[in-house]
Amino acid sequence: MEQRGIPLHFVQLPPEKMQEALEGHGDILAGEQLKAEALYRQHLNCQNGCGQTMEKSFSTVAFAFSDPNWHIPRCVMKCYACEFTLNPFDGMVVNKGDADKAKYGNVPLINPNGG
Repeated sequence: MEQRGIPLHFVQLPPEKMQEALEGHGDILAGEQLKAEALYRQHLNCQNGCGQTMEKSFSTVAFAFSDPNWHIPRCVMKCYACEFTLNPFDGMVVNKGDADKAKYGNVPLINPNGG
């Protein structure tokens, strides 16, 4: 069968060629990563009262790469307890989460009426 389009194998650039290609270009990604981590650390507390349960989470490709001034993929912050989700870049609530999970955590509730 004839191969068309992108090759099915990855050809790694030799290390000396890679170093030569990078010479003269500053490392802008390390600074961007530090700036992003500082922003994410500011949003560790869940607004539903779960505590420091917010983690970085992938949203969509459109969101991750929507800011032309941001050189690394962007993440939203999501609570692993109640699923409250926040966009840390503008403070917009993406998902209010489950208030019952936030209130009672992982403790199973027993309905005294048998239901």
